[in-house]
Amino acid sequence: MNTMSERLLVTKRKIIDRINSFRKLKENWDCYNANSFDATTIDNAILFFDSLDTDYLNILSVDDICPTPNATITIEVRKDRNIVSVEIGNKYYNYFAEINGNYLDQEQILTSTIPVSLNQALQQIYIQNSHYEFA
Repeated sequence: MNTMSERLLVTKRKIIDRINSFRKLKENWDCYNANSFDATTIDNAILFFDSLDTDYLNILSVDDICPTPNATITIEVRKDRNIVSVEIGNKYYNYFAEINGNYLDQEQILTSTIPVSLNQALQQIYIQNSHYEFA
């Protein structure tokens, strides 16, 4: 496996496998009354990743994707003092970003298009990551 595109495909497969693993979580999976996941939330999270620019897979790992007790899926990406956090549910997703001291907080109805502001925040972290890796 030598090419960047092959590595990105493997990363994407691992991310989707992790998201699909949340289907197995039953009520009270955390021993603190956590809710189980419905198929719509899982499907929405996969749709979100399918909508992302594949370059952004370079800044993600499966450890950035976590289930929450409220049956939502959180993706959190950090680089230095910058952060992008996305919480995906069965009807909506919320996102928060702090990039270079500027805050962004939005709630969006799930669509197949990543909002421009969220895309810009991810792009900033991607650019920073590339700067450190290739500098």
